[in-house]
Amino acid sequence: MKKIKARLYAKKSKEMIDWEKLKIYFNELTVLDDNEDSDMYSPFMFYTGVNDQTKWEQLTEEEKQKWIEEGNSPTEWKGREIYDGDIIKVHSFTTDTSVKLPENLVVRYYGGMFQLYRGKENLMGLHLLYIEHGEVIGNMYQNPELTA
Repeated sequence: MKKIKARLYAKKSKEMIDWEKLKIYFNELTVLDDNEDSDMYSPFMFYTGVNDQTKWEQLTEEEKQKWIEEGNSPTEWKGREIYDGDIIKVHSFTTDTSVKLPENLVVRYYGGMFQLYRGKENLMGLHLLYIEHGEVIGNMYQNPELTA
């Protein structure tokens, strides 16, 4: 069974608040009653249940350390978790498309599925599960320049 988890971006402190921290402060986040983008926070960005193809050897030392501190071993690594709002550098799809690759695309939840966007343009019919090889390189709040 997949875990339901989310994160959000605190705009003033420029901090991504992960699921573990959100669980602690959840009751204090009444500003998010409507889960709309605001001056203070992004909407919740939910985990898609999918990981990218990043290998353990490709991680920074900081990422490796965090993984181990969370009680995991390197052999348990299955790639970076992909969240709504993440920017994926897509190298290949499982289907033919007119998208020129590699290209940085944004994952957004729309119409009951995690779809791919070029900036704000919905690439109709292309959704996350069509990515054959891709890697998380940032997110739309901390790295908007990656989609320009």
